[in-house]
Amino acid sequence: MTEPTIAYVQRDFSKGTTPCFQQQVPELLKGKVPEAELLQTIATINEFYQEAETPSTSLYCFVRPREATSHTPYVAWAFFALYNCVACLLGQLPLLCFENPYEEYFRKITAYVQHQNQQVFAKHGVTIVDPLRRGLRVLEVQSLK
Repeated sequence: MTEPTIAYVQRDFSKGTTPCFQQQVPELLKGKVPEAELLQTIATINEFYQEAETPSTSLYCFVRPREATSHTPYVAWAFFALYNCVACLLGQLPLLCFENPYEEYFRKITAYVQHQNQQVFAKHGVTIVDPLRRGLRVLEVQSLK
């Protein structure tokens, strides 16, 4: 069995610390993978991380945008204050009961990467490793060809 060729798309720190990967195809993958599809996948992953980092009431106060009303900032602030008080009193136990807003985006990115691997890249013998598995440092692309 042949060893896979592994190429890395490095993080782009030019826009700050928000996870963002460089918009270029590694030299090892040129001709092995459709460049347009790989670049589109990288752009979509970058958009997910940008969306996760965008400040919103749902990010800081656990209120989903679809639940928003004209009173949302006040309700969200009150809920967040209550949540923090209860978390302090109960030794951070509520953290086990409530979902961190980032976890929702991590699940979306994992599902998107799996979908792209199955629908687009599998027929080319290429697999993208979920960036979360590499600590958001690199986007690993493995080619079996």
